[in-house]
Amino acid sequence: MPRSKQSYSRSLRYKAGANLAVGLAVASLLLIMVNYLSFRHYRLFDWTSGKLYTLSGKTENVLAGLEEPLKIYVFYQPRHRAYPYVMDLLEEYAHASNKIEIQKLDPDRDLARVKMLAKKLKIGALNVIVMEYGDRRRELSDSEMMEIDRSAMRFGAPPRVKSFSGEEAITSAIVDLTEGEQTRLYFTAGHGEGSLKDAGIDGFSELGNKLERENILAAELVLVGQESVPGDCDVLVIGGPTRPFPPEEVNRLDAYMEKGGKLLVLLDPLSETNLISFLKKWGVDTPDTIVVDPARKLPFVDASNLYVQDFTGHEISGSMKNSAVLFILARAVDVAGGRNPDLDAATLLRTSPSGWGEVDFTKTTFSFDESSDRKGPVSLAVAVKEKKEPHARMVVVGDSDFVANGQLRNMGNADFFLNCTNWLAVREKLIAIGPKDMENVKLTFSSAQMLRVFLLCVVILPSLGLVLGIAVWIRRRR
Repeated sequence: MPRSKQSYSRSLRYKAGANLAVGLAVASLLLIMVNYLSFRHYRLFDWTSGKLYTLSGKTENVLAGLEEPLKIYVFYQPRHRAYPYVMDLLEEYAHASNKIEIQKLDPDRDLARVKMLAKKLKIGALNVIVMEYGDRRRELSDSEMMEIDRSAMRFGAPPRVKSFSGEEAITSAIVDLTEGEQTRLYFTAGHGEGSLKDAGIDGFSELGNKLERENILAAELVLVGQESVPGDCDVLVIGGPTRPFPPEEVNRLDAYMEKGGKLLVLLDPLSETNLISFLKKWGVDTPDTIVVDPARKLPFVDASNLYVQDFTGHEISGSMKNSAVLFILARAVDVAGGRNPDLDAATLLRTSPSGWGEVDFTKTTFSFDESSDRKGPVSLAVAVKEKKEPHARMVVVGDSDFVANGQLRNMGNADFFLNCTNWLAVREKLIAIGPKDMENVKLTFSSAQMLRVFLLCVVILPSLGLVLGIAVWIRRRR
């Protein structure tokens, strides 16, 4: 009988052990299956406020248009300052499209293979990426993808990455590879317009550099002496003229539009340009006003310095719902009355209902006059598309300062301009919010703030822990 009980107890232990082993095996198998599925099917989440690790809509549109594999060769040393930024970004590209093929090459460990590929791809320096699409090739260096701050080198410190705009550079390079031919923009000159050669605060030199990175060739055009707008012009830009266009030049602009031209007009207030009648013929009304919006004004300045975030659902502005455009002294631009049935005109953005168009320029302070001022919300930009052949297109914006060197980087200014030019050039797939710069955030504390942080972290919190520990010890002793 004792043996029977002992045998029964041993049997129970064997069964319990077997159940435990089976349970552990099943749990391990489930864990392996879950890890395998999560490796093959996963989702990425970007919790940063500016969505710095999320590819822009423009990039996603470009990647969706890839028709054949895009090979990206990374010739970076792992210790290079740009390496982690570049690799993190390229992983996002590879995750977004199965057409992306990435090859990492470490010049320190695999020198023979690096030399062989460098000779094949005809690169002359390390720490670059090379993109290959069909028989076309594009090389990008770290200087094209980031801004380096070398100010600390005077004190013996190494240079640091000030901002990283690799997505902008890589996406623009992909556009360059896939499109082949570059879009050409001509900027009119000779009427006080902003100049692509002017590096001052009111010039357009930064805009020219931005367009070049977007695979767009920009040049200035003097219409005087020209029989017509050049035939290779994809988009003609009139960027903030301050002097009138002679009648013969207006006639050339009209003839250009009649042949299916693409025109972008940036028109400031308080400027006599001789373009009002021409624009009205093409469905755009540009009353000489100063747009004011107390609900959207910038701090410490008057209400004519405003940011606009009320966008319509047009192709140009529909993707900018979470952005804003900053205007400095803008005029109203609206769809003209008595519409031409052959023209499709639409507002792109407008002020809040609190805004208005001021017509009395002698006032020292802005105040709404219901009897004369233009009641808000006030339209600030209009897009026009001809319904019939040859399908001319036009965009008119009531400000040119938003793309000048002093304002281009503010808010969504550059994105709005690029969306306008891409729509005019019939490159709708590129209309989206552009890539974002990844900036290093540096906290600067005053002496008083540093003292408070020191007291909190080094004195108060440790002392509080010590006091609580002593209190617990005394309580247990009692």
